[in-house]
Amino acid sequence: MRSVANARSSLTGSKSVVVRSEIAHSVVRSVGTDGPLPASAVLVGPEVWNTVPGQVPVLWSLGEQRQHATPIWDGVVRYVGQPIAVVAAPTLAAAQDAAEQVVVEADPLPELIDIEDSLDHEAGPLWADAGTNVLCEFTSGAARSEVDAVLDDCDQRLHTTLRMGRLAGVPMEPRGITVDPRGSLSILTSTQAPHAVRDQLAALLGRSRHSIRVAAPAVGGGFGIKDHPHDDELMVVVAALHLGRPLRWTESRRESLLASCQARGETHEATIGFDDDGRLRGLWVDAVRDAGAHLAIFGGGPLFAGLGLMPGPYRWETYGARGRCVATNRVPTAAYRGFGQTQAAFVRERLVDLVAGELDVDPIELRERNMVTADAHPWAFGTGLVSDNGDWPRALRGARDV
Repeated sequence: MRSVANARSSLTGSKSVVVRSEIAHSVVRSVGTDGPLPASAVLVGPEVWNTVPGQVPVLWSLGEQRQHATPIWDGVVRYVGQPIAVVAAPTLAAAQDAAEQVVVEADPLPELIDIEDSLDHEAGPLWADAGTNVLCEFTSGAARSEVDAVLDDCDQRLHTTLRMGRLAGVPMEPRGITVDPRGSLSILTSTQAPHAVRDQLAALLGRSRHSIRVAAPAVGGGFGIKDHPHDDELMVVVAALHLGRPLRWTESRRESLLASCQARGETHEATIGFDDDGRLRGLWVDAVRDAGAHLAIFGGGPLFAGLGLMPGPYRWETYGARGRCVATNRVPTAAYRGFGQTQAAFVRERLVDLVAGELDVDPIELRERNMVTADAHPWAFGTGLVSDNGDWPRALRGARDV
C-alpha cells in the first residue's frame, strides 16, 4: 500500500466542478450541455448516480424515525445548492468553463422554506416514503401528563417561544477531496472523521470497508461540519470510479456558504412552573428542528442531545420534552461544536431569567436557590444523564490504594 506522501504525489489527475441546483425544489428532467464540451472535459450526471447500489446511512435512530438512509440522487432537487452533476477537466479553469455549458431542465415544485409550512397538514411530504415532513420524533424525560400534573400544582407558570436561527460553520479551509480509483479506492480528504467517510462510502458503493483507504493529512478546521462526507464529495468519488482516473475537487467559499451542512434552526415552545418563593418545579419543552432537505448523518441527534441536557444544574421536580425534526427545502442541518449544549443552555437560562423578572428577584440569587449542591451528587437529570461533582477521581485513587 502506498504511503500518504506517495499517494498525494500520484493524485495529480483531473480537476472537477460540481454543478448545483439554482432552485429549491424541482423534478429534474434532463442534464445536458449547450453545445459540445471541449474534448478534454467530461460531464458525469444522473445516469451515473442512478447506478450507485446503496444509500447514505443516518447513524442515529431515535423514537419514531421515518428516514434511515438517503440516496445521493433520486431525481428530485430539495434545496438550492444541491449537487446535480460533476464536470471534470485537466485544469480547474477548463472545468469551470465546461460547467457553464451545463443545462439542467427541471419542473419546479412548491417550496417549503420554514418549519410552519412543512408542518401544515396540506403540505405534501418532501419524501414520499416518509408520508410526512416529520422525519424524526421522540420524547425525553417524564411524560407530558406527569409534567402537567406538577405544572398545575405550581403557584405560577410561564410560557414562551424561543427561536434559534440557522448558522453556517464556515471552517477556515473549505472542504476538499482527492480520489484515486485505481486498484483499491484511495482518498485524501479534509475531514474530522476518516472512518466515517470510509464507512459511508462502503455503504453507498456496496464495497467492503477494507477496500477503501481514507487519509486526512490536513483538516483546516471543521467545527462539526466536516464530521461526515457531503453529497457532493460522494458524487466526486463516484465520478472518479466511473472515469477510472484520479479526480480532485475543492469547495469554494461560496459553495461552503451555499451547500455545506448548517446547524440549529430550532423553535422551542417552553412552559416553566414555579412557586412564589422562587422554587423551580416543572419544565416542559416542545422543540422542532429544521432538518433541511434530509436527515444528515446524526439525524435527530443534535436536538436529542439538547433536550437531554435541558434540565442543567437545577433541582427540577420534573422535566419532559418532545422533539421533532422536520424536512424543509433548505440545506440539511448537522453537527456543530458540541451540538445540543448551546441550545439547552440558551432555552433553560432564558427561562430562569424570565422567572426572575416575574418574581422581581435577582437572577443570580434565583439560580443559587435552585442549584444542585455538591453533596447531592451524583445527580440524575431524569433524561438518562447523570452529573457528578468531580470527586470520582479521588474515589478511584482511594480504591487503588486499597
